Amino acid sequence: EGIIRPSTSAWRSPCVYVKKKTGGVRICVDYRELNRRSQMSAYPLPRPDFVQDDLKGARFFTSLDLKSGYWQVPVSAADVAKTAFCPGNGFPLYEFVRMPFGLHDAPATFQKLMEDILADMETHVRHLRVVFERLSAANITLGASKCDFAMEEIAYLGHIYDKYGMRPDPDR
Repeated sequence: EGIIRPSTSAWRSPCVYVKKKTGGVRICVDYRELNRRSQMSAYPLPRPDFVQDDLKGARFFTSLDLKSGYWQVPVSAADVAKTAFCPGNGFPLYEFVRMPFGLHDAPATFQKLMEDILADMETHVRHLRVVFERLSAANITLGASKCDFAMEEIAYLGHIYDKYGMRPDPDR
């Protein structure tokens, strides 16, 4: 799918395997050493209290799930070799050409990309039209089964938002 490729990098991060709820196994690259050696971005992540202010007075909410969102973001050519990992003994080295989980700056990078795509919308319907056009132009796909449209309340960042404000999500 163009997410990883064989590598000859001098970098190498180990992998751990985590059992998924579905019974399958998820491979997780342990980037702690790379993260220690990397400078962290100052780009801010959304805080629930600021989101509440932004959503104050909104009556309808839409939640979009970007299908494998991080893997739709290319890694800078200068940084690809740093993402190298080995799945285990006897396996070759691979590197990510799409943004992996585990890098300390991945959430900020993804947040900035989304804000750049979504920055100038004014109404909910106009928001959606512009969002769909911009996602399509960036070749970003949605996981339709996880999207909710024109809801009167929405769960986000561990809270429930509605026209009355914000409250803790009881499921979290």
